[in-house]
Amino acid sequence: VELEDGEVLPADVVVIGAGVLPNTGFLEGVSLDKNGAICTGPLLNAEAVPNLYAAGDVCAYPSVQTGSRVRVEHWNVATQQGRVAAKNMLGQFIPFTTTPFFWSDLFGKSLRFVGHAPTALDSVIIEGDVSGMEFVSYYTEDDEIKAVATVSRDPVAVACAELMRRGRMP
Repeated sequence: VELEDGEVLPADVVVIGAGVLPNTGFLEGVSLDKNGAICTGPLLNAEAVPNLYAAGDVCAYPSVQTGSRVRVEHWNVATQQGRVAAKNMLGQFIPFTTTPFFWSDLFGKSLRFVGHAPTALDSVIIEGDVSGMEFVSYYTEDDEIKAVATVSRDPVAVACAELMRRGRMP
């Protein structure tokens, strides 16, 4: 990889995550976050326009895990948000409390991520064999695990997702 200043960084593989920009410029009177996503409450309705609901890449919602507003760009979260938003439109009034969980398979290895780590956290605890591509990374803040990434350790990711859902993650 060659940088703008001419420095060359050697790499066997380069992965690019391009990201998504919400298409919300046409909305009037709706609170948007710094990235242009609709600011919602826990029911996924817009704070400034309560009859407008948001789900997916366009939704910035209050996370029960972090206590702050987050936006998760993954189809699994979008699907779960869509279900909750639809129920709320029908008058069920269910808060969105799902812990983000997403995955991919790269070069024959499974990658799983659960939780939310919006910034550089206090520390990362690694358990397993990194060079052998079979490990777990625990991302901590204030002595509490906020997120977990696994490579080829799927059962650990699933167990951590359940612990986070129950509010019992150490």
